[in-house]
Amino acid sequence: MRKGVNKVALRLFEHNKKAYHAAVRMMERYGKAAIVHPTGTGKSYIASKMTLGEAIVRGILPTPNYVTTVYQYQKDLARYQTRVDNLRSAGIQDVNQKYLDALRRALEQADGLDKVFAHHITNKSGKYIVFCANKEHMDEMISHVPEWFAGVNPDVVVYEAYSDDPGTDKAFADFKADESDRLKLLFCIDMLNEGVHVEGISGVILFRPTISPIIYKQQIGRALTAGDNSTPLILDVVNNFEGLCSIAGLQGEMQEAVYRLNANGEGDKIITERFEVIEQVHDCRVLFERLQASLSSSWDHYFSEASIYYAEHGSLNIPKRYTTPAGLSLGVWLVTQRRVREGQIQGNLTEQQIERLDSIGMVWGNRNDRQWNEGYQEAKRYFDAHGDLNVSADYVSPGGYNLGNWVKRQRYTRQNPEKSCAVLTEERIVRLDEIGMRWEKSNPKRSSRQTAQAETVTAKAG
Repeated sequence: MRKGVNKVALRLFEHNKKAYHAAVRMMERYGKAAIVHPTGTGKSYIASKMTLGEAIVRGILPTPNYVTTVYQYQKDLARYQTRVDNLRSAGIQDVNQKYLDALRRALEQADGLDKVFAHHITNKSGKYIVFCANKEHMDEMISHVPEWFAGVNPDVVVYEAYSDDPGTDKAFADFKADESDRLKLLFCIDMLNEGVHVEGISGVILFRPTISPIIYKQQIGRALTAGDNSTPLILDVVNNFEGLCSIAGLQGEMQEAVYRLNANGEGDKIITERFEVIEQVHDCRVLFERLQASLSSSWDHYFSEASIYYAEHGSLNIPKRYTTPAGLSLGVWLVTQRRVREGQIQGNLTEQQIERLDSIGMVWGNRNDRQWNEGYQEAKRYFDAHGDLNVSADYVSPGGYNLGNWVKRQRYTRQNPEKSCAVLTEERIVRLDEIGMRWEKSNPKRSSRQTAQAETVTAKAG
């Protein structure tokens, strides 16, 4: 503000200026106005917060045509085939293989992207913003333009916009000014998520594999303009089945808005309660969900057997070739869980599943780690019973474990690290100290035979 001047000059972005003038007109006509920025664009004084879903419910933003489909599903199929192959129960494997085969057949019969685009992109000369994950991903998507969009309009022009490209400003300006009969595609990465608005957008195409809910709604918002009577197209194209549920968040916002307006006696303000989602691969998604449920139940079946073993033996020190009485290859299954978590093989192991395995004594390291932990658990049991770790070199626990020899090896490893082939980390030393480990040689207070007899008597008395 200049000295002596009581007015403040503001330079507004084009979309902010339009919103301002629209608000002025509403104030003049109705005596009230609301300014809605559902995508995070701009900064304004807002009468009340309004979600993107509520803005659609109230009719402030147009109801879109929303289409979901999937591409590059081969990677998904390969990943789930690996999971099925790792099932060691023939019966369980057969069931899941049938689900997977049915899913594969359904995908092979589903329409490709060329047919999906040709059917749903009705404005053959419209402007569409195509969101990609990164520059490499964008280049890959652009390479498919001739085969994917020829059925829409053989005359296609591609514009590219990304932050590191010096030609981005010109490309963006040319895209905005292009009023030709060509199909106009603006491929971008993140720069159009917020702060930029383009008039006359016919729709957006979402190629981004995984995005946050905020970015997701910002990208959708590029195709939604307040007061626009047209029906924008949102094509949600994902590269994995899990991504087909992205729209659920926006639909949830709409349901919450409908409930709140009805509860407040403002049901007359509801223009649209929901919009249809056209699932091009609906049958495929249903088959996928069945496969997921079946694989999860298979995991639970193996976990149940592992829990039984732990309850009976107090540990999961199971040989790799161990098979349950029911014929399940439990040893192989545990090895598979470890390899999946370590990233050695493909698979799906959730944090909840990891926590469940931890609760029954799962040891995640390699074989040497597991062997050390087996000895440590025997040592801890001795300490809990006797209050020390003074055992003779020939002491064998009632369960048959040569604890005396194991303790001797730990002492030797620490005293002779250069000669020992074993590894004794500082963490292991601390754990042994906590259970009364004596690193110097000492005369044990009990012989192996005396200790075993005492434990046997104690067990009988208990």
